[in-house]
Amino acid sequence: ERGLRAMTNLITVAGITKPPIEVSVQAVRTSNITATTTIATMVFNQVDENPRGEYNSTTGIFTASRPGFYSIISYLRNAATSTARLNTFIHINGIRNVVAISPSVDTQSAGNESICLSSILFLNANDTVEIEFASSSGTRAVLGNTDLNTFLRIVYLGD
Repeated sequence: ERGLRAMTNLITVAGITKPPIEVSVQAVRTSNITATTTIATMVFNQVDENPRGEYNSTTGIFTASRPGFYSIISYLRNAATSTARLNTFIHINGIRNVVAISPSVDTQSAGNESICLSSILFLNANDTVEIEFASSSGTRAVLGNTDLNTFLRIVYLGD
């Protein structure tokens, strides 16, 4: 049985039982990157937390060090200057699991668009997670910025 009742090491605060929060990785993209129609892995190049060394900031791949439930949140800012849509994906072991597609945007409001992927998934030890992205047309969408608005946060919730 998987689920909250099956998790070990639960904590109770104010009468509410929940697993302890343990950040596995928190990282941001500090520079712009151009999206093309070819799906690519988003590399979050500034790692703020990575206590178990599970995130590789060179490849953009997170490798779970232990089995359990993980909360995966990725927020990408689209600073596009066109109406291109931004497609984003969570890949687990190279397989597309969660998909988000941004709406097309008016070029007059470009830079105001963002897209958030959020999911709670069970991962086995050595499962890999990648945030991937692509533009719907051409090389028009630009992700990230120096304001740290594009980030990845993965939290281990327990087994």
